[in-house]
Amino acid sequence: MLPEYDFSKGVRGKYAKRYHQGSNVVVLAHFPQFVEKPTLSPRVVELAMRRLNEPHASDPERARRAFDSAQAAARRLASGGGASDELDLVAQSLNGFIDSIVYDRANWPYQEQLARFLAEHGDRWPLSRPLRDGLLHDTRELLRHAQQLCTQPADRAHLNDLEQQLVRLLEMQENKGTK
Repeated sequence: MLPEYDFSKGVRGKYAKRYHQGSNVVVLAHFPQFVEKPTLSPRVVELAMRRLNEPHASDPERARRAFDSAQAAARRLASGGGASDELDLVAQSLNGFIDSIVYDRANWPYQEQLARFLAEHGDRWPLSRPLRDGLLHDTRELLRHAQQLCTQPADRAHLNDLEQQLVRLLEMQENKGTK
């Protein structure tokens, strides 16, 4: 259990009687129309990227659905899905790509697609410089992990090219900061 969960002052059985009388639990994740749309903010980006380090059960089907959803949002974004929707589409894509990785870590193309998405769109988000730089560094780590999983030399070369694109983007960000 993580240290931030402190149950030392908890009362055992505090709600047991009420629970036995009957309870209804509604999981809103199963009813997306009732859940607020994801929107891009520094906190959303930070939490999304943290999820990459959380352990999850492997679920390739769920990963594929999340990946398809992420790609659909990215396509809408690329086709000019509307200026007012841009950050929502970015948030949907980001969350979808991360879900695909979380549920199928061994599928290197998911990591490559998230890295490509972040490289293409990350510098346009309203994020602080440290968060943006951290995001780009995390993206580079994703690419390195994907390169380790990838077995084909041509695919590795492709991933290496994308990593070099990220390095140039990081250098541009650093140069902007020193001027």
